[in-house]
Formats: sequence, C-alpha cells, structure tokens
Amino acid sequence: ATGTLAKLACAEGKGAARDMRRPTASQHSLIITRNLGTEKRDEQTHVPPHTLRGLLPDALLDDYVFWQGADQTMVGYQHLALRSRLQTASVLRISIHRSGHSQASAKVRRITLTSVPTSDDVTAEQQWGEDKSLGDSPEQEGLTLLDLVHAPRGSLLAHLASLLSQLDALSHVLVWSRDDVAPGEECSIDVIELPRLQLTLQAKVCPDGVIRLQSGSHAGMYLAASQRGGGNASLLRGMPHGLVLESLEGDLAVLAPACLPVRQSTGELGFLCTRLQFQHSEDARRLAGMSVRQFLYPVHLSEGMLFTQTLASALNLVLLRFLNRQYADVFRLAQCCVSDTELSPDEALLVRQLGMLSADFSPDAHACRLKLCTVVAGGGELEWPWDVSIEMLHYLSKLSYVSAPCRLTVEEELSLLQGQCSDINYKLCNRQQYLRARADCSATMLIKYPHRPELAEEFDAVIDRSALGNDTDGILSKFDNVSYRRPPETAGTEAIKALNKWIGHGLKLRGGRDELGFLFLYELMTTTLGIRILSHDSPHTLGALLIRLLP
Repeated sequence: ATGTLAKLACAEGKGAARDMRRPTASQHSLIITRNLGTEKRDEQTHVPPHTLRGLLPDALLDDYVFWQGADQTMVGYQHLALRSRLQTASVLRISIHRSGHSQASAKVRRITLTSVPTSDDVTAEQQWGEDKSLGDSPEQEGLTLLDLVHAPRGSLLAHLASLLSQLDALSHVLVWSRDDVAPGEECSIDVIELPRLQLTLQAKVCPDGVIRLQSGSHAGMYLAASQRGGGNASLLRGMPHGLVLESLEGDLAVLAPACLPVRQSTGELGFLCTRLQFQHSEDARRLAGMSVRQFLYPVHLSEGMLFTQTLASALNLVLLRFLNRQYADVFRLAQCCVSDTELSPDEALLVRQLGMLSADFSPDAHACRLKLCTVVAGGGELEWPWDVSIEMLHYLSKLSYVSAPCRLTVEEELSLLQGQCSDINYKLCNRQQYLRARADCSATMLIKYPHRPELAEEFDAVIDRSALGNDTDGILSKFDNVSYRRPPETAGTEAIKALNKWIGHGLKLRGGRDELGFLFLYELMTTTLGIRILSHDSPHTLGALLIRLLP
C-alpha cells in the first residue's frame, strides 16, 4: 500500500467541511494557548475540531483533543472519558510536510503509552508529560495512518477502501501501518479499525508463513483473500456490506455490520429495486444504543446457506434477504426467529425496520410477514408494524400466486385467524371455517355472507304498482301506439354489434328509432327471443339489464 497521508477523509453529516472556495464573513474568534513546560518551545495552541474536519477522519476528531506546538507539529490527546474505558492509551503526533506555497501533506502517528491511569483524575500536565516522556526517537514504536481517500487507483489500498466503504463511511475507517514512512512511500497494512462497529483486523503471520488480517472479535478467523469471487458471490447476495472471514482449517463465515439499509428509490417501480442504500450517520446513532454492533454468520459446509446464532442475528439476516426479495430464504429463516419472551431493544428495532417493507405487495412478501407473526410471539405484547388481518386478506386473495416454498400450513393459518374474525371480515371467517372442516374431515361447514349494501334509489327496491291501477294517463297510456320489428336471433360478436347500435339509438317503451320497445323486452324476459353474447347466456338476464337503460 502507499502511505499518502494528506487530506485523509471526507466528513459526513452535519459535520461536513464547508466549501473553502466561498468567502466567509469575518467573525470574532478566540485563540487558546498554554505552556505546561518551562521553555518557549513548550507553548501550544488549541486547534478546534471543526477546523480539521475533512482533513482528519472524524473517528480521530471524536476521540482526541488537538494542540499545535511552536514547530507547527500537532499532538492529539485522548479524551479523559475515553481513556478510562480503554485498556490502552495513546497520543497522536501529526507532522506537516509542505510542498510549495499552497500544498502540504501530513503524517499521522499513533503512539501507545506505556501506562494507563486507573482513575479519571488525569490532568493536562500529566498528559503533556506522558507525551514528552516518549521522546522524539524515530525508533519509537507506533502506527502510521494511511490515506484511503487518495489511494492510487488499482492499488491494494484503493481496493481495501472500496471494500470497507460498504461497512461504514471512510471518515470512520482507520487503516494503520507499523512502518514509519513519509508520504508517498510504500508500506505494509497492519491494523484496520472501524470504531463505530467495534471491528478490528490485525496483521498476523500464520503458521504457513502467510500474513493475514485476523479479526479481533472472532478468534481464529481471518479476512478471506477472495471476497466476492467464486461461491462467495451467492452467499453475499443482498449483503454488499458483508465481509467473508476464513479460518486456517477452511471454515467460512460472513461478518455483517448491524446497520439498517433501505431500498433505493427508483421512481414508480422503486419497490422492485433490490439495490441497497446505507445511511451510516443514522446507523451510528442507532448503534450507540445497541449491545451488538456486528453479526457473524457461519457458512454451511455446502457453502449454500448461513447459520444464525442469536435471534437478533436471524432478524438482521431476514431483513437483508427481504430487501433483496429472496422470499424463499426469508420464509425459511423465519423458523430461526422463534421467541416467546419479550424482545430486547436490538430485536425490537429490527422488527420495526421490517415494517419499512410493508409497501412490498408481492404475494410471497405477504406470506413471509405472516410467517414471522407465527414464530415471533414477543411475550404476547409485540405490536407488529403491519396489520395481520389485512396481510391475511392479501395472502388469501393472491394465494394462487404464492410460490410453493412460501405457503403457510393449515395449522399456521388457523393460528393467525384466531381472533382476527369479525362481523365485517367475512372472508377470514369463511377461511377459518373451511380450514377447520378440512382438519376435522367434515363434509359441511358454516358460511358467512357479507351484509348486502344499502343503495339509494335502488332499481330493484322500487315497488311499481302503476300497472294495477285505473290511471289511464299513467304507464298504460304509453301502450296506445307501440311499434315493434322483431330482430333476428343472434349471438357472439354480431349480438354485441346489434346491442351497441340499439343502446346508442336509445331504448323506449313505444319502440323508438329501432322499433323494439316493450314487446322486444317482453320476449327477452320470457326467453322467446334468443339474443345471446355467449352460447350459455340467458336472454332474461339481458332483458333485465336493458330495462335499466329505459328513460
């Protein structure tokens, strides 16, 4: 790798560096200096973190306080709260290398302190004294930060930056070398840190003499040389942020950060997209309250499936497979999400994230959501981010399109239908009765019909008694002059053409333009005139429909 160390990382989120090409209004500022020694060269000036944003990784700006000495070198001291939590303490030394009037690069060295204070009462003088006690010897053991952003194209460092950027923003990825090199010189890659994910990889010489990057969280597992090639491509389908780890015995595992990606929106057909969009800033806030920052999935010997070790890891894998529309895998993985106790905050967060996929109306998607409801009880108090009754209605209406691996069993449907039936949900009630009759081998079952809708001025609800009265000026007066020319019996397309013409001219009791009128409707209602669209149609039904078109 090449140790080019200038402008190390891009800032993200609200802390992004401003555009230096735009002028800014003059403002009042405060310069803070201190001298903890006895000589002029011991004087230091405080460097606010916002002035270094975009020049140093945010991971360092969050953990260190920076002071610049009289010789223009900077020293970063760890925050006291951080020192009390870590097993090791360190300081940063940043030296500036100028090349011309406006160009400069920097070398960032992290040096480990020999002793770590056990109390929080560490003064600034003690920190300064610890740094001075290290001396300026070039043989001082430490780590040199490598620049991922400006790595030469095609280099190992550039390939590593592309791989690690899927896990977290590069502003929170630190790659170190044990070589004390100047900018532009070749060096080794010895330590990789992703602080927000609590992930560390360290170079180690294995018994076969090969140098591999070993996981600090998972003993005996190393970063695999092939990440996306061969059989790993199918394992990482839908997991672009996954890392393949391998043991010396050849066992494989996939390490995935506990992040919550979403599907990219691509217009009207966005629900069909399987490309993931990562929101590292949002994930960082969620991860701060999670007990687990990463999940490890051992690979089956056949290299065709992943094992889950906890409920949270199973729910995370279900989410990733769901986002990639691998519904058969989601349905199968749901069996690993069995729980009858109250969910932990991590597990509840993943369940809520599954609710973001409620807009997926694929038939198999409904089946997968219902399957999860049957296995994850959550102590009886779990509120799913979707309506189980509505999902069941969608599932039944699309049942013929649900693939075989995603079909619910009779027992699963009955358990879901228990308590979901109501007076207005007659379809679910009928389905429940049918499944019970099938399970009991019964020849009969109760059927619930929907309530008949109430329509204003409904045609069939009007009781017309005018023909029975003595009103000569009423309906009977319309039959004084009735014309009728009997049309030929017809069927199929010819019948459709004739009906279009008659309806277009208008139907009237006295005959109208086509001389059909009352007698035409009478023959249809008595089925003595055979006009049919399909061969098995009833002329009576056609007559009942045409009566409704009378003025």
